[in-house]
Amino acid sequence: MQNKSKRLLLVDLDGTLLHGNSLPHYLLVAVGWWKLLLGFPMFLIRCIVLLLKGNFQFEKIKIALFRNYMLGQSRTILEQSGEQCTQQKLIPMLNPVVHAAVIQGLANGDTVVLVTASLDIWVKSIARHLGFQFLCTQAEYDAEGMFTGRFATPNCKYEEKRRRILEKFDLSKYSKVVAYGNSDGDAAMFELAGEVWWVKREGSVVCLKKAA
Repeated sequence: MQNKSKRLLLVDLDGTLLHGNSLPHYLLVAVGWWKLLLGFPMFLIRCIVLLLKGNFQFEKIKIALFRNYMLGQSRTILEQSGEQCTQQKLIPMLNPVVHAAVIQGLANGDTVVLVTASLDIWVKSIARHLGFQFLCTQAEYDAEGMFTGRFATPNCKYEEKRRRILEKFDLSKYSKVVAYGNSDGDAAMFELAGEVWWVKREGSVVCLKKAA
């Protein structure tokens, strides 16, 4: 019989491991209120163009947002902002219920993976701080290490979460797959798990599925 390792814990970030969304906190740290306000008219124009082209989708809006504020910035500067955001904003936002559960799993030898649509610009920082692996949306840089205003991968949400998990991990090697999430964007990830935990808006969790 095959010897299986410990569990694989798949954890969404925004609204699951964290109370709230990490994106606005990163923008405030990296850009600041004043530049956000000054850049908003151009961002609005970009959104109107997407609407007129019939391409008003969340992923396109997300790309437009980062292109508007981050285009041409260096990977080093963006990731320094990500580290600052983690230390100042994200760590205090940790949901203690979910955090305690996955940290205990990590201590027991489980593999813990953040699976999130948020960008690697700050996801790699919080994952490194917590000792987790991560799968996320990745920013694209040119040969000089400058942000191109595009993403190097599809937005890591819905079916893309399932695809990235299966690409990275052989689920048959784990004794159990456990997933934590808080939205329909996690549904495809939930289908891979034998145990599913839904995180409510106020931070409590409820078990949706648990194998015998």
